[in-house]
Amino acid sequence: MVAHLSEPIDKFWLEDSSTLDTFVADELVYGLTLGLENQFLNGDGLGDNLKGMNVTSGVQTQAWTVDMITTARNGLTQAQTAVGEGPGFYVFNPLDWAVIELTTVGSAYAMNSGGASVPVDQAARRLWGQPVVLSNAQAVGTGVYAQRESVRVFSNGGIKVEWNTSGDDFTHNLLRARCEGRFNIAVPRPLGVVKLDLTV
Repeated sequence: MVAHLSEPIDKFWLEDSSTLDTFVADELVYGLTLGLENQFLNGDGLGDNLKGMNVTSGVQTQAWTVDMITTARNGLTQAQTAVGEGPGFYVFNPLDWAVIELTTVGSAYAMNSGGASVPVDQAARRLWGQPVVLSNAQAVGTGVYAQRESVRVFSNGGIKVEWNTSGDDFTHNLLRARCEGRFNIAVPRPLGVVKLDLTV
């Protein structure tokens, strides 16, 4: 269970503004998804934390090789060699993705080298034909490549937002919103996940 709770809100504010409850709910859902993103990548599995891809035992590692683009390709090769060909995705911090997009081959960017086949597709946000997910929860200088069948995300009931008043809130005409969902992550094929070292 992952949850996010609002501060108490005067019920008359909610009555006076027809969109305030929607705004609060949207902000709670946004906060919850950021928290989930961090858990899926970095959760340590202790207490109420999920166990994220970056801390799962048995995943592979790819050391820095030449540049970020080459390192990413070698990580893809490791996964393909270990578990076979299959669709996957990269996860990068936006700062590292900017470096990848700005990488040059000779005098041209790797994403646009005179019309030749290039590893970086900026418009589709793909690298070596694989989709790229950007996340501020991914540490700068590291990345992840994962085959889709190697990582499973489970949800029971999705994300729900409920309003309630109880205890001292009731005596002060206050309401709170609770945003929650039941989620879990599993890495049934850890060899299909490769942590990438993007630093020299």
